[in-house]
This record gives sequence, structure tokens and C-alpha cells, in this order.
Amino acid sequence: MKKFIKKFSDVFQLAGLIAIIYLLTTDKFPLLRQALIFLWLADLVWGVIDNLLFRAGLKKNEIRYPTLNDDYSKYSKFGLGLAIAGISLACVLWIPSTDVYAKIGVAVGVLFLVAGLIDLPSGTMKLKGEKLKLSGVPDKVDMDSIQKIEIEESTLVLTNTNSVVLKQDKLKLDLISAIAIEHFLLKYIGERDKVRNNVR
Repeated sequence: MKKFIKKFSDVFQLAGLIAIIYLLTTDKFPLLRQALIFLWLADLVWGVIDNLLFRAGLKKNEIRYPTLNDDYSKYSKFGLGLAIAGISLACVLWIPSTDVYAKIGVAVGVLFLVAGLIDLPSGTMKLKGEKLKLSGVPDKVDMDSIQKIEIEESTLVLTNTNSVVLKQDKLKLDLISAIAIEHFLLKYIGERDKVRNNVR
């Protein structure tokens, strides 16, 4: 089932995007549209809270590091926030009939701006129990089964006891982030010879 989902994930994403656009542009399903908007806002708020928790040092079993898409993510939030806040503010000032929705729009725009300000790198490595999870990699790895980890500027490559290779790519690691990943892994693996930092 995992292979099927992975193989057709692009088709699922495209179908989902078409469904979302249809719901937002039609009046046929008002409850679904409201639920969609609520879920979207809830996801945005949770993203802000999650980043704040990480910045406060409350997520000890997780590390973040840069990817190639980080700048796009950050500036798209800024751009979207400015656009939503600006248009909504104009509606508050010049179209009184949209007053309530426009004020909500201003709040949403400000929320996007805050999300952009506290945005974190999107590369993540999380330890859940005894399993390691990398963002963008569907499979989790048992910490005890890890035989080798190679840290490159653009990839992380994990090899387990069954010679299965898991790769996280499209990274943009500098020396500081590579050392942070190395220290994180050594903290939980404890065997220096298993971790090779090729960014040094």
C-alpha cells in the first residue's frame, strides 16, 4: 500500500489541489468550504506554535537544517501575508460591507507574516522512541539498525544492517548545520565511526 501511495502521490496531490480550488470557487458545498478554510488556518496556526516550541528548546528529540526550498517557503509566506493584509485593509477602509471578513483577512495576513518571521529550515530529523524519522523519507529507521550515516552538503545517506539505503536529498547544509546533525546523531547512536561528516 505504501508503494502504491508513493507511486501515485503526485496524482493524489493534483486531485486534492483541484478539489480544493473547486470548493473555494463554488457555493454548492458551503460547509465543506468552511471546514477546508478552518483546517487550513488550523494548520497555519499549528505551524507557528510548532516553530515557537522548537525555538524555545522544548523539542529535544528533533533537529532542523536547511534545504533548497527554505527561501521560497519563507518569502512566499511574507508575500502572501503582505498581499492578504494589504487587500483586506483596503477593504476595511473603502468597502464597509466587507468589514467583518476584511478584519479576519487582516488577522490572517498578519499570521502569515509572523509565520514567515519565525520560519525554520524545513529539513527535519526526529527521534520517536527508538526510530529515526527524516522529512521527505517515508520509512522510519531503527536506531540500533543504523550501520553508517554520511552527511553531504546536499544529502543525508543512511545505511542499515540489511544494506538498505535511505536518502534525504535537496539539502543545503553548511558546516554549522552539518556539525549540528553530527552531534545530534552521536548523542543517540554513541558510535563515532558510524557517522561520517563530509562537509568538514
